Amino acid sequence: MATYSSVHHRRGWSQRRGETRRPGQWKLAYADFLTALMAFFLLMWLSAEQSPAKRSALAAYFSGKSAAAGVPEVSIQSSRLVTAILSEAASAELASHIEVIPTATGLRIELADAQGAALFASASTALNDRGSELVDLVGRHLASLPGKLSVEGHTDAFPATGNAGDNWAISAGRAIAARERLEAAGAGPDRFVSVVGFADSRPALPNQPHAAANRRISILLELAA
Repeated sequence: MATYSSVHHRRGWSQRRGETRRPGQWKLAYADFLTALMAFFLLMWLSAEQSPAKRSALAAYFSGKSAAAGVPEVSIQSSRLVTAILSEAASAELASHIEVIPTATGLRIELADAQGAALFASASTALNDRGSELVDLVGRHLASLPGKLSVEGHTDAFPATGNAGDNWAISAGRAIAARERLEAAGAGPDRFVSVVGFADSRPALPNQPHAAANRRISILLELAA
């Protein structure tokens, strides 16, 4: 049986060892664990909600690599451009029409119709008020960043009606209208290297060829070296 003095000695030694620990320190560690766990589930949720292109860009960001192997990361300037465009689009209630995707050489800016909210007049190459505001927004930001520009027009798979021609003519006409608006917003005419229409041959949603999201203008920015 242990004597009183030996028990007292062991308890005193235990207490002296415990004096170096801060009370409630385990609570801080547990709180850190819960924060990290919540951040993990938030990241998983955000990833599940994004398109494959956005998920690739997100993975590239967190891995410190570019979206394409062996290609330098998007520059700080372009990252600021993405933030500025998306922030202003959100404040102008245009966020549902725009997607900015890092590419191997720069950025792809997709300006697409949303369900019940088009950017062009029906079966026409003329931008409506919403489309004009959105292209102006992008043009103002592109004006402050060097790099060559290409503009693509895309339609859905519905046959064209009206006097604007078939889907090839409409997509090309819309690309031209977008280029003119971008230029008026500040993107210099010498920066454009191509303006083309692809009709419905390159849908954004291949499994839904008639979806509104397929009706879009794609603006490709090739960043200056």
